[in-house]
Amino acid sequence: MSSIRYKIATEDDILSLSELFLNVYGEIYSEKELHWRYLNNPVQKGKLYNCIAITDCKEIVGHTGFIKHTFVINGKTYYGGLTVGSAVKKNNSGIFAPMYNYLEKSLGNEFDFLYGYPNQNSYPFFIKLFGYAKLYSSMLQIEPSNDFTFESDKFNRIFDIIVSSSRHIEPDFLLWRIIDNPLHKYYYYKYKDSIVFWKMYNENEIDIVGISSVSSIVNIDREMTFPMNSRINILLTSEQKRNKLKKEGFYPLMSSNNYVIKINRLISDFDPTFFQMLDLDLF
Repeated sequence: MSSIRYKIATEDDILSLSELFLNVYGEIYSEKELHWRYLNNPVQKGKLYNCIAITDCKEIVGHTGFIKHTFVINGKTYYGGLTVGSAVKKNNSGIFAPMYNYLEKSLGNEFDFLYGYPNQNSYPFFIKLFGYAKLYSSMLQIEPSNDFTFESDKFNRIFDIIVSSSRHIEPDFLLWRIIDNPLHKYYYYKYKDSIVFWKMYNENEIDIVGISSVSSIVNIDREMTFPMNSRINILLTSEQKRNKLKKEGFYPLMSSNNYVIKINRLISDFDPTFFQMLDLDLF
């Protein structure tokens, strides 16, 4: 049996992950998507935050990584490392934990905090082995109704709650994450002093993926009101805002994923309610 070693990936390693992902996920990841996801993030400034497991026959049998995000809190910039879904080839199931530990030991001190949205299979690893803590999160949905229109008081009440999660997001990051995204087409809707980013999900649902200050907006022609005959989904990490939206007709959806966080450096004004769908790689 081949021995396995772990190493920080090179650009060539990243661009050869299609075979591993096809084996693990049953999906084809194009070179364009791999470039966008792991190599083009402007916050990373060309640095790679990926780890691979490789055999002595030079076969890549595992991959995990961080995606660097910036968070501006009260005028200060902090760096979060999003843990991405880990791919492990069949018959190599025991490599996930040592592969992740190698990555964090190599790169974890470059982030103020690490966070993720693991599924039920990997969630126990993050809590029991990697030292993460569970963060409150709730996926909510509202059905279309006659009293919920752009001109209604209900719309204003709901969006006053939603945009209270607004934060400044750097335009170059939005350009990468939203505009250059090869997987989804995103739009935005201006509400008061905030920008609400959204995308279609299936045929009759929309996801509100992020809320940003107007100063974050990039010069794009994607301003569009979303169809009010669709269900609206939003992910919140604020229990208080969840309760307010429930009073307006939102109801919780079941989710097999949990938000987790690991703080590496003291952040005196840390606010765990600022996370959005935009901060994950699933949407």
